[in-house]
Amino acid sequence: KSDSHIGWRTEFRSMEVQLTDFENAAFTVFVVLVSRVILYFNLNFYMPISCVDCNMRRAAERDAVTQGKFCFRQSPISGASSGSHARRPPSSPTKREADLAE
Repeated sequence: KSDSHIGWRTEFRSMEVQLTDFENAAFTVFVVLVSRVILYFNLNFYMPISCVDCNMRRAAERDAVTQGKFCFRQSPISGASSGSHARRPPSSPTKREADLAE
């Protein structure tokens, strides 16, 4: 039996259409780099599901990207220092609403 706890999983999906092999490779490299940064700095992107639901409702409206306000995390960095590989319990998210101009 393993003592490690996997926790939440996030799936990175590829683009709908890869026009070239280069674009597919570039996306793959980007996802690997982003995942390593998230793990190294132990970033926390948790949001309450109510905020996600609210964002989904707002995103379905016409011109939502330019006119709407969406909930975002104030800071993905939790309590401990950056670069720490120690697991921290997730802090409660501080969120705010912002639009494209902010």
